[in-house]
Amino acid sequence: MKTSLVAAGFGAGLCLAAIGLGGSAAATPVANRAWVSGHGVDQAGCGAPVAPCRSLQYAHDSIVIAGGEIDILDPAGYGSVTITKAISIVNDGVGTAGVQASSGNAITINAGPGDAVYLKGLNIDGIHASASNGVQLNTAGTLTIINCVARHFANAGILLSPTTSTQMNVVDSVMTDDGLGLSYSVTGTGFLDTLVIEHAFAADDDIGFRVNGAGAGEVDANISDSHADNNQSFGVELQQAGAYSMSVGLDNIHADDNLKDGVAVSGALVANLNRSVVRANALWGVESSQLTAGAVVSYGNNLIHNNGIGDIDGSALTQVALQ
Repeated sequence: MKTSLVAAGFGAGLCLAAIGLGGSAAATPVANRAWVSGHGVDQAGCGAPVAPCRSLQYAHDSIVIAGGEIDILDPAGYGSVTITKAISIVNDGVGTAGVQASSGNAITINAGPGDAVYLKGLNIDGIHASASNGVQLNTAGTLTIINCVARHFANAGILLSPTTSTQMNVVDSVMTDDGLGLSYSVTGTGFLDTLVIEHAFAADDDIGFRVNGAGAGEVDANISDSHADNNQSFGVELQQAGAYSMSVGLDNIHADDNLKDGVAVSGALVANLNRSVVRANALWGVESSQLTAGAVVSYGNNLIHNNGIGDIDGSALTQVALQ
């Protein structure tokens, strides 16, 4: 009987160990899709709609494989997240999907150079400017941000500072009450970056949109159908330094009521201004006196008027005929 009891106990121990091992193994990402909910629980095997996870970070780390998707089931706060692989995080209209941070970044992207990261429908908040950045991109092949709000960050709502060549798309998004609304800033060498900002709104920041190339590479940036209004400094600031080759298109933008310039351009770059309104800024409408090469090219169909000091500063403005 004693032998039988010992054997039984040993067997139970094996069963418990097996259960424990099974729980640990389940923490290895195995699913292509997982759901998160304010009613969910972060535990091995979570992620189905009937048993969702609670946080974005747990679903990212423990449930979803590279190239997979995390979907939001209901309104809640889902915590900050560091992304290290190709992934989509999607709120398709269920209500507020809060990504808050009280320090550091709300979303940090350290994915691979060939990875695609997709963010949709997120309300990203820095809690009274106690956090640095809403989204900070360090590495990825492609980053797409759609229908997101980034506000209350001490540094930037969206900070794009890739260390590899990257395609970046920011669409239908709002950056407000930040130090910088959206900032692209690169100091490395050998990059070939493309940046598309479309239907975006940067207001009540220090600077609305900043594009700054300070290394040795190339960036092709386009800002279209967007507003940069009521900012404490510049609406749009375009800077080039070093050997960076920069071409920036500004198509159907509004840069109004900013406390410095509507559009400020410096360094050696070409900015193309088309179908845009630049008005009622405290200093200049378009300030290009700091260009060292290149030009601001106007297609002759912009409305630049009623700015504090003057509408256009600098001799680097070239107007070409409409084609």
